[in-house]
Amino acid sequence: ALSEFAEAEKFKAKGQTDNAIVALQSATAADPHFALAFMRLGDLLNSVSRSDEGYRAYRNALAQEQQQRLTRREKLRLEGIYALDTHDFTTSVMRFKDYTVYYPNDYLGWFYRATPLMMMGGPNVKEAIESLKIAAALSPDKPYPATTIARFDMIAEDYGDAEKWIQLLRDKGFWQEAELDEGQLNFLQGLYQESEIHFRNLADEPKESKKDKPRADQTYRSFGYSLLARLFGETAQYDKALAALDAGIDFDAKNGNLAQQADKFLDRAYILCRRGSYNDCLRNTKEALSLDHGLQRSLAAATILGQAAFEAKGRTKAQLASELKGVEARLPSGDSKPFSEIVGARVRGEIRLAKDDWS
Repeated sequence: ALSEFAEAEKFKAKGQTDNAIVALQSATAADPHFALAFMRLGDLLNSVSRSDEGYRAYRNALAQEQQQRLTRREKLRLEGIYALDTHDFTTSVMRFKDYTVYYPNDYLGWFYRATPLMMMGGPNVKEAIESLKIAAALSPDKPYPATTIARFDMIAEDYGDAEKWIQLLRDKGFWQEAELDEGQLNFLQGLYQESEIHFRNLADEPKESKKDKPRADQTYRSFGYSLLARLFGETAQYDKALAALDAGIDFDAKNGNLAQQADKFLDRAYILCRRGSYNDCLRNTKEALSLDHGLQRSLAAATILGQAAFEAKGRTKAQLASELKGVEARLPSGDSKPFSEIVGARVRGEIRLAKDDWS
C-alpha cells in the first residue's frame, strides 16, 4: 500500500491525475484503513468532478477507527474539505480557522477557508479575499491563491484589482490561469470578442504558424470549450455554442474525461431547451446522466428538465416529467448532508412544478 501511495504522489507531481487515482485505489484496496490514501483519493476525484466517488473516499477516511491514523493537520484539512464539498460552509470555516491557528505558516488553511466564507456571502466576502491574500504571501510560487482572488474580485465587481492579480499570474508564467481569468473578466465587462480570444487560447491546438505557442493542459483545454460555448450561449449564438460543445465532447471522449463530457451534454441540453427543442434536450440530458448521475449533475439535469417540462406540452411534457422522476429514483445513496438533502429537495420541487403543482 505504501509503495502505491508513493507512486500516486509521483504521478500527481507530474500532473498525471488519472494514474494517481488508479494508484491510490490500489493503495486503499491493499490497506482498507489507509486514511491518508483515502483523503488524497477524495481530493483527486473531486478535482476531476467525480464528486460522489470523492465523497465516499472522504467518508472512508473519516471513519472513526481510521481517524487515529491521521495527524491533526490532516484531520482538520479532511474535515474542512469534506464540509466544503457537501455545502456545510459553517463547519468548513470553523475547521480551517483551527487549521490557521495551529499552522499559521501553511498557506492551505488560509486558502481553503476563503471559499466557504465567499459562499456565505455578505460581510464574509471581504474576509475571504483577505484570507486569500495571506495564502498568496505564504505561497508566491503557486497560482491558486492569486487566481482565486481575481475570481472573487470579479464577484465583488472590483475589476481593477482583478486585473492586477491577472497580471501577476502572467508575470509569474501562469498563463493558463491568466487566460481563463482574463476571459471571464472581459466577458463581465462586455468585451465579448476579447473574451473569445482568451477562451480559444485555452481550447485550441497551436496553429502551424504558431508552434511556439504553449498548449493548455487537458483540464484547461476541456474547460476552454465549455467557456466558449457559454460565451456564445449568453450572446444568443446558439449554433456556435453547440459546435464548441461538440468539439469539446469529442476532445473529452478521446481523453476519457467522462465527467467533463457529461457537463457538456448538460450544456447542450440547456441550449436546446432555450431553443424549444425539448426532445433533443431530453436526449442530451439522458446522455449526460448515463456518463455521471452523481449529485452535482443530477441537480443540473433536474433544473434543465424542470424548465423544459414547464414549457413543453402534451406527450413531450409527460416524457420530461417521467425522466425527472427517474432522476429522483437514481439519486446516489449515502450521507453527503446537507448537499444531498438540498439536491433531493430541488429535484422533488422540479417534479411538482412539472405537474403544475405549486403547493
